[in-house]
Amino acid sequence: MEIGTARADPGEIARGYLEVAELPTAISEQVPVVIARGEHDGPTLWVTATQHSGEVTGLAVTLDVVSEDLASDLRGTVVCLPALNPSGLRRTNLTEEGRHSYRTSYYDNDNPNGYFPSASEREADEDGENGGDDGEGTSTDKPGISSRPRVQELICRRIFEYIEDSADALIDIHTAQAGWMPFSILGRVPYGTHRSEEDARDLLDEQRRLADAFGVPVTRGIGLEALGPEGNRSISGASRDVLEIPAFVAELGGHSFVEEEYRKAGVVGLRNVMREMGMLPGDLEPNDAAPDSPVDFEVQHTPNPHTDTPGIARYHVDAGDVVQEGDPVCDIVSPNGGFRTTIESAHNGYIIGRYEGIARYRNDALCCTAIRDESDVVGRVD
Repeated sequence: MEIGTARADPGEIARGYLEVAELPTAISEQVPVVIARGEHDGPTLWVTATQHSGEVTGLAVTLDVVSEDLASDLRGTVVCLPALNPSGLRRTNLTEEGRHSYRTSYYDNDNPNGYFPSASEREADEDGENGGDDGEGTSTDKPGISSRPRVQELICRRIFEYIEDSADALIDIHTAQAGWMPFSILGRVPYGTHRSEEDARDLLDEQRRLADAFGVPVTRGIGLEALGPEGNRSISGASRDVLEIPAFVAELGGHSFVEEEYRKAGVVGLRNVMREMGMLPGDLEPNDAAPDSPVDFEVQHTPNPHTDTPGIARYHVDAGDVVQEGDPVCDIVSPNGGFRTTIESAHNGYIIGRYEGIARYRNDALCCTAIRDESDVVGRVD
């Protein structure tokens, strides 16, 4: 297995860098790579992290899961990209003014997790309708911008070529906001022109099996109708919809510093995914650092509730609390403490976390809530 300067023979661990873009200063943008290759053949698991570069717990997880003895027990290969957005990582120690820019790369101030190939783009490539990496006709969903792919999209394409060459499954590690509990996001699976409904359900089952092995509470992603014609162009969405391999997102707590308990949960979770895939021997290890789901029904993560009254938010709930429709979630008060209104939950579920800050404008969301979801997780998209 060779990716950039990292080359691992059977039984070896290799560390190196993959050049992904040439910069105007005559140096190259490089993504760090860690490869653990077992003595025996088996599946290849890809783990990516720190696309939004203040989300640093994932970086620590990817470094720690590849211990020096991993290759000796491993059947197959693990590929980790600990810092998928190095341009953002260089900005994680900025002052408050720059703190919120960590989600982007600074080439075009783009979110790097939105430029991986879509199924429709791949079909156009195969039909010769796109002009190649540097030609006209390549995709961008930014209105008023040239159809030539921008730097971040070129970087995403280069990384994706390596994923396509070898990956049997992919886990993309993120973090959310301060004080949030960990959870995973299981993307909905479309079927139609490029996949049958039976294949979609098989892929969904495989995703769920790996997400359950990872061990943090599982939530469902947004509805297929909300994704639009391009579908899900995140790295996990592209892996699932273009490569048709199981892929999911793991959210491990808050940003800006490594949360130790959730780092432990991530390392054990990844090892358990390897066991579930037959890459490591033995039964799944108890993941004591990962919380159980507070409810026994399927959920979708969503902003809930919203306030129709601006003011200062004084919460009645915290991460992990179960709520029913109509339960009080938050009081809205004036800056001098005068009561204005109480905001109630619009759904049944549990609180994943409160949104940062306390000053709320009209229609602002107050929490991220895992709400009961009885919809089908596969759907037809033509």
